[in-house]
Order: sequence, then C-alpha cells, then structure tokens
Amino acid sequence: MCDVAVWCGTDRAACEKRCAGFQRFVTADVVEAMASCVDRPRGPTCDDEARGRVDVCVKRSLEARETSAGVHIGLFARAWCEGAAACGPTALSRCVDDAVAEIRATAGPTTAGLYGAFRPEIVESVVACLKGPCADRKPSAGEGLGRCLDVVLGEGA
Repeated sequence: MCDVAVWCGTDRAACEKRCAGFQRFVTADVVEAMASCVDRPRGPTCDDEARGRVDVCVKRSLEARETSAGVHIGLFARAWCEGAAACGPTALSRCVDDAVAEIRATAGPTTAGLYGAFRPEIVESVVACLKGPCADRKPSAGEGLGRCLDVVLGEGA
C-alpha cells in the first residue's frame, strides 16, 4: 500500500511503520481489501486521484465493517460503564447510552468501520483495559477508549 504514497512523495519508512501498526490490529481481510484496492495501475505522474486513492480505499474497506463496529462500540461502552460502576455509583443503562454516543463520536466519517475491523484479541484487550483500575480511568468514555487504544496498540502507558 505504501507504493502509491511513496510515489506521491511520502517517506517510505514512515508509511511502512504506519501500515505495519495497522496490520497488527485489523483483520487480515480488511488489509487485503485495502491493498487490492490501492494496488491498481496508475498513470505516469502522481495526481489528485492517486493522492486520494489510499483514503478512498481505507473508507471502502472499512464500510463493510460498520455493523461490527456498532457491536464493538457497544462492548466498549458496557466495559467502560462496568468499570465506572466499580469505581462509584452510576446508572448503568444511562451510562451505556452516553458512552456509546461518546465513542461513536471518536470515529471519523472515513473510519467509522475501524472499530469493527479490530482483530478479536484487540477487542478483548480494549475491553479489559476499559474495565481497569479506577486510578487509570479517564473522565469520559471517549477519552478512556483513546487511552486504552494507546495502551493496547503500544503507543502509550
């Protein structure tokens, strides 16, 4: 996938690092769909279509995962709220509704299906993190999910 980005002037090492990380946490079928979408014949020069190809391919590949994304978002919200309940009193049903809305807001229009493309072990690790110790909790479900994604994907503490 980085061939198109490099052809358009992106640093290969940075692209490959980003792609390797992505391949670690999404399912193989999503990676294959993105690669086959991007790896099409291209013209002699980098143009606007080529520059936007990676974004278009990511969006197309993730659209098929939007249903699964809703399921995973529900799991993340419930885990967040169960952790909140363990740290103090909270109304679970209201908490889950609010947490789902906050987590949905963290996905952009082109990446709405990303949460549905996570490998099962990534989902399990994020759920465990969201239920984690009270001392590690962030004030909102969206921030909590961000922290846990950083921890699970190896980008933070």
